[in-house]
Amino acid sequence: NLDRYTPYISPVPVVHFPLIDGPGNPPEDVAHIVQRLGAMVEEGKVLVHCAAGVSRSPYVVALYFAWKHNVSFEEALARVARRRSRNLNVDAGLLSLTESVLGLLSERR
Repeated sequence: NLDRYTPYISPVPVVHFPLIDGPGNPPEDVAHIVQRLGAMVEEGKVLVHCAAGVSRSPYVVALYFAWKHNVSFEEALARVARRRSRNLNVDAGLLSLTESVLGLLSERR
C-alpha cells in the first residue's frame, strides 16, 4: 500500500512511499506518488528524501515539477540539480519510466 503511514512518532506527518532504485516500479504507482506529493505540497511545506538523496527523491520532485509547472522533465531535473549541494545520479530504471508516468499524470489532470 503506497499510502501507509510509517510508525514514527513525530509532530510532522511522515508518509512512506516505497520505490525501487532501479527497474521494477509500476508507472501507475509512481504517478500516484507524484499526485500525493502534489496534494501534500498544496497543504504546506514538504520534505522529500530517500537514502542517499541522489536518485529517487530528486526523480520524484522533478516529475512533480514537470507535471505541475508544465516544463520538460529534463528542465525540471536540471532545476532540482541546481538547488542541490551534491550531484544527482538518477537510476536509469527510474528514468525509463518518465514518459509513461508523465503520460498518466497528464491524463489525470
